[in-house]
Amino acid sequence: RRSAVFCHPDPRPLPCQPVLGSTRPTSGAREGRAGAESSPPHRLGTFAPPSMSILLTFRPVDREWVMGDDMIIDVDNGLRLDSLFKVLSDKKRIPKSRFKLHVPPDRFYAWENGKVGGKADWTVRRAGFYSKSIIKIEPLFPLAWLWHDLDWYEASYIEIIRAALEGCGEARGLSLQELAAATEKPPPLRCTLRAFLRKWPDKFHMETNMNSGTITVALNDMGQGNWVNGLGRPVGLSSV
Repeated sequence: RRSAVFCHPDPRPLPCQPVLGSTRPTSGAREGRAGAESSPPHRLGTFAPPSMSILLTFRPVDREWVMGDDMIIDVDNGLRLDSLFKVLSDKKRIPKSRFKLHVPPDRFYAWENGKVGGKADWTVRRAGFYSKSIIKIEPLFPLAWLWHDLDWYEASYIEIIRAALEGCGEARGLSLQELAAATEKPPPLRCTLRAFLRKWPDKFHMETNMNSGTITVALNDMGQGNWVNGLGRPVGLSSV
């Protein structure tokens, strides 16, 4: 008598057989999807602007006085505002709490203990910074910091005075009052015009008229042809 043998099918699926209703990926699928799982899911109907590099122009201004040359820096338009403050502070060695940014026409951003008015996480793109705009960097109070050192402002004032004397058309130069009216002294220089000129006898020559008391200022190379009697000064004048 032949015995009947019943073979029960193996419930486990074959390696290439998909399992219906299962969401468990294979090992190959898991490896291929590792990078995708770390990035945020894409939402239909939304668009993230691409990141790009832009040139920002910063102009230091203190009460309408331009404190120095513009500074142009290359930044990513996705840079946060609080990070931008740190970049500017490091480049010019200015405390973050002592300047504010004026974005035309009427947007202002200040450090405020890193909060930047509640907009610290805003990107420069969202804050309205564009390549063609000029952003003013302003002190929170007058002369809270200097864009350059004092030597730079002294050299700048020397050139301003020189240009005024060369452009006056008078070999004798200008009176002290006329020179003061024709030039603008940088605010960081606290001394008077007369005291400043005395610091540079090799560049400027001052003469006082003994009769009128008028002080005349000239460049040294402008007045050499006017000196008489071998005394190095015009008749009726004395050196200040």
